[in-house]
Amino acid sequence: MGSGKNYTEDDFILLFNNFESNRHYLKNDNNEYKNYAIKEIMKGLLKLNKLKTPYDSVPEGGVPGFLLEKIPMQVIKSMKASNNVSNYEMRSIFPFILDNDICNILERNKNETLLQGISNTQDASCTKFKSNKLNSIFHWKDKLLSHGHPKKLSKKDYKRVVAVGDIHGDYQKLITILRNAKIIDKKNQWIAKKTVLVQIGDLMDREKGIKKILDLMKNLKKQAPKKDSAVHLLLGNHEIDNLQARYFFTSADDIKSFNTLEEREKAFSINGKYGKLLRKEMDVTVAVKDSLFVHAGLYPEFAELGLKKINDHVHNILSTAPSFVDICELKKNQIEHPLYSDEIINGDKSPIGTRDFASLSESEICPEVEKTLTLTNTKRMIVGHTIQNYGEMITRCNDKLIIIDIGMSACYGGFTGYLEILNDKNEMWFRYN
Repeated sequence: MGSGKNYTEDDFILLFNNFESNRHYLKNDNNEYKNYAIKEIMKGLLKLNKLKTPYDSVPEGGVPGFLLEKIPMQVIKSMKASNNVSNYEMRSIFPFILDNDICNILERNKNETLLQGISNTQDASCTKFKSNKLNSIFHWKDKLLSHGHPKKLSKKDYKRVVAVGDIHGDYQKLITILRNAKIIDKKNQWIAKKTVLVQIGDLMDREKGIKKILDLMKNLKKQAPKKDSAVHLLLGNHEIDNLQARYFFTSADDIKSFNTLEEREKAFSINGKYGKLLRKEMDVTVAVKDSLFVHAGLYPEFAELGLKKINDHVHNILSTAPSFVDICELKKNQIEHPLYSDEIINGDKSPIGTRDFASLSESEICPEVEKTLTLTNTKRMIVGHTIQNYGEMITRCNDKLIIIDIGMSACYGGFTGYLEILNDKNEMWFRYN
């Protein structure tokens, strides 16, 4: 190619364009250029199968790794033993092994060896992700998404909104973000005035800190009103998994922090220490001024019900659900409890579990976003749920859909970031600290 070098199949050429290629620009510490250059290099290596993906996903053309959340561990083991197939191949047949049968779930949970194996697998996966050093390579700068003329707020208006993505049991990461956002002080006490904190869901699983996280959130919900502020916590699919006795991503240390699995389940029951918070106070969706927040994404057919009706409906199911044993007895009598069958909680378009808002093309999903925003009288939808690679929050649909799950848990890369809306300045920012 003119350089005298003999290229092999291990080499690839990376061609950049559309950037300012002058010496001054390239000599500067231009983080954006470096970040996107590294991203393209990694994409090239992944395409050539020279690098394993550091995320819970598969190469282009495969099926996303999140589908493993629905695959029973013993099925995975038996398939490996009998068919000698890879994890990627197993993901491709997930429709045949989705198991939402409470009786089967309870039977598996009785097997202490199996549960320990699941926890050990989760912990090993977490350890692997902790060795991922991408968060030391990518350094995103704060990004101004939108701005307008400063607004004069009434005494009742909140000055700002801080939205935090999926935490997945990483207590220390949550503390770091809340301190960086000046929500709490060094003693973890609420200090922000006229501020709304929205946590987008998936506080649970992966890391071991859920007990500390729930204690913190209960305290902050009590303290915030004293500063003319508020806390909104949303339900994620991992909260629902735990309330359905599905512990595929629960760490052994998480369970140990409650002493036993039985004690953990008791703490999450309606009369337990965290039951009211999880079952009656955590919402499916919330609107703060002109911003709509939901864990996975809200389809128009659900938005038509109204946000209050959605939340009340799910609160009723979660707070009145009988014991897992009683639900199993209903199942044996051909009666499906809504905890396992309700469309808002379990459906393909569930606002708690759908991946469509991150995975479908903009031509497919943006019209749905527009309809929902019109129905809810909001201007943008903010979601989490689906990790955005390399720790970068993104927008879709002309900034009307914002995805803020960037893999903040140490089990997912340990990135740091949050969305900040400054109502008084009429600005919206991606904050990376």
